[in-house]
Amino acid sequence: MRAALVFAVVLSGVYLGCSFPDPNGEPLGCGRCDLPKRSIDGDAGQADVERTATDPSAPDAGKPPVKCSPATPFGPAKLVPGIDPNIHASSPHLTADELVVFFTGQDPAASSQIMRASRVSRDQPFGPVEPVSGVNSTSNDNDPTVSSDGLTLVFHSGRSGNNDVWWAKRAGLGADFGAPTLAPGIATSAYEGQGFFHVASDELWFVSNRDGNYDIFRAKLAGGTFGAVENVTELNTPNDELLPFLSKDGLTIYFSSTREGGRGGQDLFLATRANPNGTFGAPTPIDELNTSVTEQAGSLSPDDCRIYFSRFGGPGGQQLFVAERPLPP
Repeated sequence: MRAALVFAVVLSGVYLGCSFPDPNGEPLGCGRCDLPKRSIDGDAGQADVERTATDPSAPDAGKPPVKCSPATPFGPAKLVPGIDPNIHASSPHLTADELVVFFTGQDPAASSQIMRASRVSRDQPFGPVEPVSGVNSTSNDNDPTVSSDGLTLVFHSGRSGNNDVWWAKRAGLGADFGAPTLAPGIATSAYEGQGFFHVASDELWFVSNRDGNYDIFRAKLAGGTFGAVENVTELNTPNDELLPFLSKDGLTIYFSSTREGGRGGQDLFLATRANPNGTFGAPTPIDELNTSVTEQAGSLSPDDCRIYFSRFGGPGGQQLFVAERPLPP
């Protein structure tokens, strides 16, 4: 009990710098091509993605599932229920069933840690927050993402003396993650972090300043190690591109950027492509979610209907939000 109280007090400290890389390379914290131009008026014009109602007693039970469209703008952002808005929380990433959230928890007097919270169903709030067992170090551990199968946790850490991409694996969803190791074939003397492992393509997407700016890179896993690292040039600018993650089908990428077209600080952007091996089109801002403060990318539900992200503000410095694409009338 005493340890839990101490942890709660520590997390309640104010911290304002998650995930921004500083000039010295230290992290301070931590659409699809076939889609038409996104319209805030809700003009979808695209193939829908299923979002099913689960109540068998509902009046529409037995009818075809209600669908949301990945081209429809998101509705208003709301605080993620159950996560104390007074603590610092950033970079949320959820398991495919949306019942476990991993995120960066931080306070001004100690290193950042990878935290988690669980809930019994999507319409319930998350329960108590706790550090992820066996993963954290005495250094800064930030920006966790979990693979769609729930078996691989990717994050960045300074435990080796440099900021690198690390990952930890587990045998099953009920098991603890094993000891973290460096993502093989990725580390250089530059900053590498904010990784996301896309299971369907066996690709690691991550951020590095190895080419000068903070850009989005990718590398494919083969034979137990990642091969040639590629700068995803169609997404990058002379500004910073950060915290990338892909939709389950690999056709949409979401990320944060300080590029033109945003509303201030880091803003949320997306880009789309016609097939998983294709080139992404020009990124567009997610205007309905961006504000004058920083928004940082997090994760997307498998049906493309809900986005989880963090935004600067609140007593803890940063808070977790969720926004949902509305159902058609």
